[in-house]
Amino acid sequence: MQVTESIIIECLNELQLAALAKQKYADYYNGQHAILKNYAMQESRSNQKLIFNFPRKL
Repeated sequence: MQVTESIIIECLNELQLAALAKQKYADYYNGQHAILKNYAMQESRSNQKLIFNFPRKL
């Protein structure tokens, strides 16, 4: 099997997609949950957020 530029580019693209997916899991493990980044505040409900880091406990 010959290693060509197109194969290398394809592998790098696949590696980048895998890294993006794994970053989400790393964020949850480190306690950086998505609700802390994009939470819509509303006056009609309580806006308190309780985060418990279950992934780290496992």
